[in-house]
Amino acid sequence: MKDSEGNVRPAYNPKTDYEDVVTNEEGILAGINTSLGTGTYYLREKAAPNGYKKLAEDLCFTIGKDGTVTINNTGYANWLSKDTSVPGIVSYQIAIENTPLGITIRKTDEKGNALPGAKFTLCMSNGSFMPVNEYNLTDGVIDLTDSAEKTFTGMANGIYWLMETDAPGGYVILTREVYFKVSDGTLTLTDNHGEAKTYTGVELKDDNTTIEVMNIPGTPLPSTGGSGTKMFTVMGILLIMGAGFLLGRRYITVHD
Repeated sequence: MKDSEGNVRPAYNPKTDYEDVVTNEEGILAGINTSLGTGTYYLREKAAPNGYKKLAEDLCFTIGKDGTVTINNTGYANWLSKDTSVPGIVSYQIAIENTPLGITIRKTDEKGNALPGAKFTLCMSNGSFMPVNEYNLTDGVIDLTDSAEKTFTGMANGIYWLMETDAPGGYVILTREVYFKVSDGTLTLTDNHGEAKTYTGVELKDDNTTIEVMNIPGTPLPSTGGSGTKMFTVMGILLIMGAGFLLGRRYITVHD
């Protein structure tokens, strides 16, 4: 269909019987062929194969009155090939390319500058969260000692758990876990059940393919239990006991 200015654009509703076309085991969309008839069509990828990105835009192609096929998207023309090996028959094939989903873990300071020197542990939910040993990781350890980021290409669908185990020198470690979900080529920050959630100091960047974890300068607070803590604890107990004694005296006085 066309808009008010005469520009071709997708119809509001999918073509009947083509709402959910799925590739077969050979990766072929059997229902998409020249039997569609003459016209311009938009093919929208609803879900990418596991570990791959969805197409950023609809694939627009035209079937001409003479049976020729053309791709109208800039940059996608090389997806179209023509076969004339059978005499008297011309066949066309569109090979749609999906790129592997690259998920990046990036460490920055409070101003967004790259910050090497951290370590993380990455786990994936499989009934329970277990360390990831794919993507060149061992026991889920992401070592950013000499870099500020690491990219995982072709990361599978699922819910993941990320925890900072070592912060760069002079920075406060992130003391809480971060969960995220990879699903059909998209990345979302979530809770441990996969429901959307936001985290202070953690953001999605680069078209939602990068998890950016921020550290702030400082040192961890000293552990509790030292002599100073004991003194405050004892004083607190004495104050509570004194308050109880005064309340007890007040109670007795009123009833006398």
